[in-house]
Amino acid sequence: DRMLYGLDSAKVAYIISDRFKEIADVLVNDLDRGVTILQGQGGYSGAEKKVLMCAFKQRQIVSIKKMVKELDPSAFIIVCDAHEVLGDGFREYRQNEL
Repeated sequence: DRMLYGLDSAKVAYIISDRFKEIADVLVNDLDRGVTILQGQGGYSGAEKKVLMCAFKQRQIVSIKKMVKELDPSAFIIVCDAHEVLGDGFREYRQNEL
Protein backbone atom coordinates (compact mmCIF):
# COMPACT_ATOMS: atom_id res chain seq x y z
CA ASP A 1 0.00 0.00 0.00
CA ARG A 2 2.80 2.45 0.77
CA MET A 3 4.30 1.89 -2.68
CA LEU A 4 0.93 2.49 -4.33
CA TYR A 5 -0.47 5.30 -2.16
CA GLY A 6 2.60 6.93 -0.63
CA LEU A 7 2.95 8.05 2.95
CA ASP A 8 -0.30 9.99 3.25
CA SER A 9 -1.63 9.61 6.76
CA ALA A 10 -5.14 10.90 6.18
CA LYS A 11 -8.21 9.78 8.10
CA VAL A 12 -11.94 9.93 7.48
CA ALA A 13 -14.40 10.53 10.30
CA TYR A 14 -18.07 9.62 10.18
CA ILE A 15 -19.91 11.56 12.88
CA ILE A 16 -23.53 10.87 13.79
CA SER A 17 -25.05 13.56 15.99
CA ASP A 18 -28.27 15.48 16.44
CA ARG A 19 -26.03 18.56 16.66
CA PHE A 20 -24.59 17.90 13.20
CA LYS A 21 -24.99 21.53 12.06
CA GLU A 22 -22.91 22.93 14.93
CA ILE A 23 -20.24 20.27 14.48
CA ALA A 24 -20.09 20.85 10.73
CA ASP A 25 -19.74 24.61 11.28
CA VAL A 26 -16.74 24.12 13.58
CA LEU A 27 -15.10 21.63 11.20
CA VAL A 28 -15.45 24.04 8.28
CA ASN A 29 -14.85 27.40 9.95
CA ASP A 30 -12.44 26.61 12.80
CA LEU A 31 -10.58 23.51 11.61
CA ASP A 32 -10.61 24.37 7.87
CA ARG A 33 -11.96 20.96 6.83
CA GLY A 34 -14.60 20.14 4.26
CA VAL A 35 -17.67 18.22 5.35
CA THR A 36 -20.22 16.18 3.44
CA ILE A 37 -23.61 15.62 5.05
CA LEU A 38 -24.99 12.16 4.31
CA GLN A 39 -28.53 10.96 4.90
CA GLY A 40 -28.81 8.04 7.30
CA GLN A 41 -31.40 6.03 9.13
CA GLY A 42 -31.11 4.22 12.43
CA GLY A 43 -31.28 0.47 11.86
CA TYR A 44 -33.02 -0.17 15.17
CA SER A 45 -35.05 3.01 15.65
CA GLY A 46 -35.77 3.82 12.02
CA ALA A 47 -35.14 7.48 12.87
CA GLU A 48 -33.62 9.70 10.21
CA LYS A 49 -30.05 10.74 11.00
CA LYS A 50 -27.48 13.05 9.50
CA VAL A 51 -23.98 11.62 9.09
CA LEU A 52 -21.04 13.98 8.69
CA MET A 53 -18.15 12.69 6.60
CA CYS A 54 -14.88 14.58 6.98
CA ALA A 55 -11.40 13.79 5.64
CA PHE A 56 -8.52 15.21 7.67
CA LYS A 57 -4.82 14.91 8.34
CA GLN A 58 -3.67 12.53 11.08
CA ARG A 59 -2.45 15.42 13.24
CA GLN A 60 -6.00 16.83 13.52
CA ILE A 61 -7.58 13.77 15.10
CA VAL A 62 -7.24 14.97 18.71
CA SER A 63 -8.76 18.38 17.92
CA ILE A 64 -11.68 16.82 16.07
CA LYS A 65 -12.50 14.25 18.75
CA LYS A 66 -12.22 16.88 21.50
CA MET A 67 -14.49 19.32 19.65
CA VAL A 68 -17.14 16.67 18.94
CA LYS A 69 -17.08 15.50 22.58
CA GLU A 70 -17.53 19.09 23.81
CA LEU A 71 -20.44 19.83 21.46
CA ASP A 72 -22.21 16.48 21.80
CA PRO A 73 -20.95 13.96 24.36
CA SER A 74 -23.37 11.35 22.95
CA ALA A 75 -22.17 11.68 19.34
CA PHE A 76 -21.14 8.48 17.57
CA ILE A 77 -17.78 8.75 15.79
CA ILE A 78 -16.08 6.29 13.46
CA VAL A 79 -12.51 7.10 12.36
CA CYS A 80 -11.02 5.17 9.43
CA ASP A 81 -7.72 5.23 7.59
CA ALA A 82 -7.89 6.87 4.18
CA HIS A 83 -5.24 5.46 1.88
CA GLU A 84 -5.56 8.14 -0.74
CA VAL A 85 -7.26 11.54 -0.52
CA LEU A 86 -7.13 13.75 -3.60
CA GLY A 87 -8.41 17.31 -3.83
CA ASP A 88 -8.41 20.62 -2.01
CA GLY A 89 -6.34 20.46 1.17
CA PHE A 90 -4.73 17.16 0.20
CA ARG A 91 -2.77 15.84 -2.78
CA GLU A 92 -3.65 17.12 -6.22
CA TYR A 93 -4.66 14.86 -9.08
CA ARG A 94 -1.74 13.98 -11.36
CA GLN A 95 -2.37 12.62 -14.83
CA ASN A 96 0.36 9.96 -14.66
CA GLU A 97 -1.05 8.59 -11.37
CA LEU A 98 -4.59 7.93 -12.59
